[in-house]
Amino acid sequence: MTMTSAEVTEPARHPWRGRAIRLGAAVFGVIVWVAVLGVVGFISSRPDPVIGDTAQQMLFTYVLLLPVIAWLGVTAVRRRQRDRSLPVAVAAPGRRRLLTNGAVLVGASLAGTGLVRTAMFAAADPQTPTTMTRSEHGSPGGERVLVAYQSQYGSTAEIANEVGATLANGGARVDVRHIDTIDSIADYQRVVVGGAIQYERWMSGAADFVRQHRAQLATTPVALFFTCLALSKPGDDARGTAAGYEQKIRSIAPEIEPVSVRGFAGVLDYSRMTPVTRIFARALLTLRGADPGDYRNWTEIKAWARGLDR
Repeated sequence: MTMTSAEVTEPARHPWRGRAIRLGAAVFGVIVWVAVLGVVGFISSRPDPVIGDTAQQMLFTYVLLLPVIAWLGVTAVRRRQRDRSLPVAVAAPGRRRLLTNGAVLVGASLAGTGLVRTAMFAAADPQTPTTMTRSEHGSPGGERVLVAYQSQYGSTAEIANEVGATLANGGARVDVRHIDTIDSIADYQRVVVGGAIQYERWMSGAADFVRQHRAQLATTPVALFFTCLALSKPGDDARGTAAGYEQKIRSIAPEIEPVSVRGFAGVLDYSRMTPVTRIFARALLTLRGADPGDYRNWTEIKAWARGLDR
């Protein structure tokens, strides 16, 4: 007697086995995700990264979104399998539908990553100047000095202010101003430009300021400084990283010969960051081994400023 398909009983399933497989796959996925995130963090922390700022930012954003992208992919595959298990008259999605779904998934991932990157790095690079945009030191009659700075959360602005106050003690008339508030440097006999290191580069506003005024800075005594968390740790690695930053800053306008280019340890204070920036900053900076704290050495900063008068 031949059994019909309706009489064939399906073997007993073991729900726990499927759950264990899914759990194992999820754990493996998390391990791979953390490993890839670590590789991206290592690439981003190199003094001379093999890829540029935008590529680093996009890569980092994609890695952070990998779990979401993977979930979307798994959901699409499971839906495809479910459709295939239905009767032909009900399912029959066809190759065209599969390609369409894949294209929609890829397009949504690209669009979502672009939006997340835009929001993430726009929040990390506010367009408005920091609170202290201008201060004046010294008495009228002295040599006019400009200390121009770009600062994201205020720590570099505070260093610029201290540099200005120290130069004023030597008899100069010093204006400390945010880069966005400066139109001309024609009235100054000396210029100091400072900015923080972000994504392995000097802040774009500081670099653009030097490029914009490169002709006049080439004939004016100019000193440059930067702040970075790499110098919060002692050792040759930190000094090598700072040397790489210095070289990049000098290459912004090779015709300018600064009297000094100096790096200082900065500040890592998550409370100053926006909520969105704080989340991503913790992920990236933790991979780099950066600990929160104020690492500025004010004695070193003042000594450098006094040396500019010699």
